Amino acid sequence: MVIKEKDFVTPKQGILITYKGKFNMDDLYKKCKPFFDSRKYIFTEKEQTEKTKAYGNEFKIIWEAEREVDDYVKFYIKSTFEGWDLLKKEDNYTGDLKINLIANLILDYRNTFIRFPFLLFIYNNFIIKKKIENVYESKLYHEINEYTDLLKNILNITK
Repeated sequence: MVIKEKDFVTPKQGILITYKGKFNMDDLYKKCKPFFDSRKYIFTEKEQTEKTKAYGNEFKIIWEAEREVDDYVKFYIKSTFEGWDLLKKEDNYTGDLKINLIANLILDYRNTFIRFPFLLFIYNNFIIKKKIENVYESKLYHEINEYTDLLKNILNITK
């Protein structure tokens, strides 16, 4: 496996959680944000759109969380929430929800090797390859699994 600047821990298309029923997005936010805060991620809401349709509301919300692990590696988690056929009553929605989670390592985020792509290849694939696989990927994989479990618990989805 050739390790470049981005090393996916999840499949490139992400981990998909689907849910049909009643949920509260404010509740999801209030319970997920502390997860990232406690792990010292910088949490950003990149997008929030909602459309009223004749057959029900639709929304799309994108969260991004980044954490510098050291001078070379950064953890990145992207959460995309999409809801459709939604009936909204106060703060609660009833309908279909799809959550897509993507987690990857951002290597050389300070662009140390930007002018030397061959050295980047050597460094990632030979010098620190085992550390990338056994330490960084393992840690982020564990965190994305904890986050997935948290989301499923909030939505009351059985494993």
